[in-house]
Amino acid sequence: AVLIQEWNRYEAQFGTLTRTLPILNLALFSLLQTVVFMNLPREAVVGVACRRFGGRVRRFHLYWVADLVPFVNCDTGDSIHRMQGRARWTVLTAGLWAQLAIFGVAAVGWGVANPHSDLSRFWLLLVPPCVVGLALHAVIFLRYDGYRILCAYLRDGQIRERALGETRAWLLGRPGPAALTDRERFWLRAYGIGYYVFLVATQIALVIGGGWWLEDRFGPSGLGFGLAVYLWAF
Repeated sequence: AVLIQEWNRYEAQFGTLTRTLPILNLALFSLLQTVVFMNLPREAVVGVACRRFGGRVRRFHLYWVADLVPFVNCDTGDSIHRMQGRARWTVLTAGLWAQLAIFGVAAVGWGVANPHSDLSRFWLLLVPPCVVGLALHAVIFLRYDGYRILCAYLRDGQIRERALGETRAWLLGRPGPAALTDRERFWLRAYGIGYYVFLVATQIALVIGGGWWLEDRFGPSGLGFGLAVYLWAF
């Protein structure tokens, strides 16, 4: 509600900040801020919830996305599969609730802070990673919370593999890799098509939309930086 009411002020302040700071400084600060103040607390909440309901945290570790971006991960192993009812759903959704809470704190913190203070800029920069993180974890095509919740609901831990195998066979005119009912075949193909559409759409958005935004905000140096990161990652 704070961001909706104060959206024009947020957009103006965010635009001023991104045009003032060099892109490398902004990227490094935002990355550090995201890991320490969003990613770490989120994964800690997942670990606490898992232990609270009798599960075991296999490891709590730092890993690298595309050998470029560090993130903390709480690996609960097969604990979720051994839980039942309320315990399972609590652990599965703990990360989403934690991230939503962090987003709320960041939005309110920015709204009440002095607009010209460093604290206001701190909260301002924490909001976008929270929004992006929530969106990514809600998508059922990525192996994050949304996908895990879908797998738990359907009691099938290999939905993506089965869906892509069935979809590829269907598109190539080959027999499916497994015997399925008409209902199963329909939903697996729907998931597979949705996955491919999502994959293409995100790549187009990253290249065209992301490139345009970086060039608009930071000029040629921003576009070059984004292109270098994209080529390194993919």
